[in-house]
Amino acid sequence: MNKDALRFEVNFLTIQKKNRNDSIRAIEAEFDFVRMCQGMIKPFGLQAKKLLDGFIALSLRKMLCDEQSMLKAVCPDFKMPPLSGSLFECLGEHGEMQVYETYPDIRVKPLSEWISLDDWLNEKIAWIDKGVDDIPEAYEDSFFQMISSRFGNNSFEQYFVSEIQENSGKKIWRLRETNTKQQVYDLLKSKGYYDLSVKRLIKYIADKRGAHLDASDSIWVNMANESWNIHHSAISVFAIHMIYAATQQIPELKDYLDLNPMLER
Repeated sequence: MNKDALRFEVNFLTIQKKNRNDSIRAIEAEFDFVRMCQGMIKPFGLQAKKLLDGFIALSLRKMLCDEQSMLKAVCPDFKMPPLSGSLFECLGEHGEMQVYETYPDIRVKPLSEWISLDDWLNEKIAWIDKGVDDIPEAYEDSFFQMISSRFGNNSFEQYFVSEIQENSGKKIWRLRETNTKQQVYDLLKSKGYYDLSVKRLIKYIADKRGAHLDASDSIWVNMANESWNIHHSAISVFAIHMIYAATQQIPELKDYLDLNPMLER
C-alpha cells in the first residue's frame, strides 16, 4: 500500500450514508411534520387546507414516490392498504356517466389484503368512462394545443391536420384518418388523459401547492382530492394510512403512534 496515498481530506463532496437508526429518526421527523400540518387544518380553516395539503403531499412524494425514499430503504417490501371509500359519480351532459371518483375512507382493510406500494401508487382514484368510439373527429385549436403540449416529439400532432372552418374562420384539428382512433386513444390513455392514479394525484398536488405557485390548475384533480369529511382530503387520508402502515411493518416504529384508522376519528 502506498503510504503517501490520501485516504481522507476535509471537502464538500464526500457524503456519509445514513445507517438504519438515522433513517428511522428521519422518517419519524417526516411523520411529525405531516401530523403537524394535519393538526393545523381545523384551526386555520379551509383557506389554509390547500396549502397544508401541498406540504403533506411533498412528504408523501418523498416517502412513497421517490426512488431514494428512506421509507423504502428501511422497508423494501412496504405495503399499503388498498384504496377504498365512497364512489362519486358525475353525470354527463345527456345523463350518461362521465366521471367517477373515489373519496378515500380513513378506515383500512385487513393487513392480509394490503398491496405492494407500486400497485397502490398505480391505483385509480378517478377515471372517465370513455372508449375508442368517443374519440372526436376534430378538436378546437385551443383545446388541441393544451393537450398536445403534454406530449413530446409531435407524437399527438401526427394523427391530425389543421384546417380553417369556412363559416367561423376558426382553426380546428381534424383526424387525418378515422382508423387511427385506436392509436389516439391508446396515446391519451398512456398519458393519464382518462384516469388519475394515486401517484399522479400526489405528484400534482405536491408540485402545484407545495413546490411552487402556478397560475394553472385542474378542477378535476382538485375534486379528486376532496372527501365527504372536509378535514380528511385524499392526501391527508393517504398520509394517515402511510403512518399506520409503517407502524405495522417497521419494528422500530410500532410504538410511534397509537393510531387506529379502522374507526372514524
